[in-house]
This record gives sequence, structure tokens and C-alpha cells, in this order.
Amino acid sequence: MADAADKAENLVDKAKDAVSDAADSAKDKAQDAADTAKDKAQEAGGSAKKAAGDATGDSQLKAEGSADKAKAETKQAADKAADAAEDVADKAKEAANSVADQAKEVADTTKGAVSDAKEQAKEVAEGAKEEAKQTVSQIRSTVEDIDSRDVQKAAQNPAVIGAIVAAVIAAITIVVARRR
Repeated sequence: MADAADKAENLVDKAKDAVSDAADSAKDKAQDAADTAKDKAQEAGGSAKKAAGDATGDSQLKAEGSADKAKAETKQAADKAADAAEDVADKAKEAANSVADQAKEVADTTKGAVSDAKEQAKEVAEGAKEEAKQTVSQIRSTVEDIDSRDVQKAAQNPAVIGAIVAAVIAAITIVVARRR
């Protein structure tokens, strides 16, 4: 339930960011349009001054007109460069956000996989514990089935006695051989 609430809160935050970004973008575009109009007016004014200077033979008016026009064109070029830089920055931000979202998805997926593996390990351990209990129970049952009479009968059997003696002699031989 907490995961759903976290996801909902995350979506609300993303929506708020998107609205804020859209408002900022609209404001920036409106300001850019106003600046462009101002620059175009300055450029037109510079062209008019230059033309008036040409028509009247006033070289200073012509020079001022040329300077105003060049200033306006330079400002427009700088604005275009700034816009291009902002576009690159926006795309970089979008790419970074996308990578961050993908990283979060991977982390969430990994978290889920770890949780699943932990649960499976717990189930396997519980199954192994149960099997061990059953094996211990079977061994106890088998040991309880062997009574002391069975042990006495085995002790009187010459084949069993011979095997025990042979095992003892082999053990003694191994101990003596290791000491030499």
C-alpha cells in the first residue's frame, strides 16, 4: 500500500514539475517574442536612419543607422545562440531525468527480485528443516526397533564376531604402521 502511495506522490510531483516547466517555457517564449520584436524595430529604425542619411547626404546619420542595425542584428544572433543553448540544456535535463527514472525502475525491480529470492530461500530452508526432522524421526524409529536381543544374537554369530575381530586387527595394524 505504501508503494502505491509513493508512486501516486511521485506522479503528482512530476505533474507539478511539468506544469511549472510549461509555465516557465511560455513565459520565456513571450519574453523572447517581445525581445525579437524590439530588436526588429531597432533594426528597422537603423535601416530608416541609414536610408535618411543616404537621402540627405548626412554621413553621421547614415553611420548611426548602420550601427543601430548592426547592434540589433548582433542582439538577434546572440538571442538565437542563447535559445539554442537553452534547448540543449533542456534536452540534457530530460535525458538525465529519463536515466534517473530508469535507474529507479531498475532499483525497484531489483528490490522486488531480492525480496522474492529471500522468500524462496526461506521456503527452501523450511522444507530442508522439515526433511531433516523426518529423517531424524526415521532413524529414531529404526534404532528403537533394534532391541537388546538382536544385539545379543549378533554377538553370538561367528560371522559377525569374525568381522569385528578383523576390523579391530585392521585398526591396530594401521595405528602401528603409522607410528613407524
